[in-house]
Amino acid sequence: MNALVLIAEDDAEIAGILEAYFRREGFRTSHARDGQVALDLHAALKPDLILLDVTMPRVDGWQVLAGIRQRGGTPVIMITALDADLDRLQGLRLGADDYVVKPFNPIEVVARAKAVLRRVGDASAASVLRIGNLSIDLDAYQAG
Repeated sequence: MNALVLIAEDDAEIAGILEAYFRREGFRTSHARDGQVALDLHAALKPDLILLDVTMPRVDGWQVLAGIRQRGGTPVIMITALDADLDRLQGLRLGADDYVVKPFNPIEVVARAKAVLRRVGDASAASVLRIGNLSIDLDAYQAG
């Protein structure tokens, strides 16, 4: 089964570009337009990777990242216009696996995502089995 990428981005144009490039490379995608929806979709879908903007409505990306890290080790790539060294360090300190500054090359983002997923390896894939629309979380003993 192809990896599921959750794109947490409030800019519909950027999200659409990312979705198109990831789908072209064989990934499945889901889109969250604000931080609370991102947290909800993370819990419901158990994505293999999250692309996370920092400046989002309702719950910002820093809070989303902290919430995701409390739940486990889902790989996260921050994608944001915040390019100061302190912002990059903040993202990495909070547990981001990579940090990409806007504007970005979507081909590079896909390549970075593939690299992060390679590093994560089969350990995370083994904890959530996906068959069609059915997901079985072996760690949480849940199916959905």
